[in-house]
Amino acid sequence: MQNETPAGARLLFVVDNDYGALGTMMYFLHGQALAARSRLLLPRRVHELHGASLAVESRPYASLRDILQAADEERPDLVLLASGYLFAPQGLLRVSGVQALVRGLAARGCRVATTDPYLGTFRGLPAAV
Repeated sequence: MQNETPAGARLLFVVDNDYGALGTMMYFLHGQALAARSRLLLPRRVHELHGASLAVESRPYASLRDILQAADEERPDLVLLASGYLFAPQGLLRVSGVQALVRGLAARGCRVATTDPYLGTFRGLPAAV
């Protein structure tokens, strides 16, 4: 498979409230040159606890508007949601907010990826309200 991401691509990671997600992103970025071109968006509570001690630049978010504003400022080539399926149950965004986030990022020319382990698993279930 050919790598379609340019060597100088900028990455934006939108992390949920689970510390496992933050840990996974830090392991992913550890020792990688792309860490210098990456930013983490963390829920306020997580950012207050860990933001100052991270080896990767981070900033807090509290709303869809905060995430889209960060995307406008950072102009990332790729936005990784870690994990997008948890944003609604954790009260970070509503389901409609997650949908608006993906649409808003795509409209800005950002590729969107997710760490969701269940992506595509439940296609036969009715859409979430």
